[in-house]
Amino acid sequence: MNNFNLLSNFNIFLYINLYGLTRLRLLTSIFMAAIALLFIIMILFMYIKRFPAAKYAICCFAVIGLITGFCDVDRTVASYNVNAYKSGIMYENGLYLFHAPINRNHIGILKINRTDIEKSEVVLQADMKGSCFYPFVQYDTEGNIYMSYTVDRKHIRISKFTFEKYIPD
Repeated sequence: MNNFNLLSNFNIFLYINLYGLTRLRLLTSIFMAAIALLFIIMILFMYIKRFPAAKYAICCFAVIGLITGFCDVDRTVASYNVNAYKSGIMYENGLYLFHAPINRNHIGILKINRTDIEKSEVVLQADMKGSCFYPFVQYDTEGNIYMSYTVDRKHIRISKFTFEKYIPD
């Protein structure tokens, strides 16, 4: 396989693991997998006599195009990000996602509806009195929750967080 394709795949998977999946990252991954498949078809064409490489390449790209054209890419991206272990926090059989809304002046807590993601609802939105970026929530070894976030892209703050104070029963 082409070294550039291999390195690009590792690079995109690194971005997905660090920053989550986006529509562009998903489509890029699918396209790079298609290019890798094309390289395999070309290698088979070089070593197997009378191998219909063009026919297989066209069929593979048509199937990949149809799958990506008819699947709900946004739902796939949202589902992946919600199911990622570092994105959500379980509390009393509920899955919660911490996020910084578009205006970046708040931190929000979103309760995820696992049966219909479109019915997920905001349960808390806290005014941060300044811009807030990259909220990250993690458990410690004793089960306490800590949240870190970047303020005004300059300072990183960390604080202990308890759901009991903020989430209604």
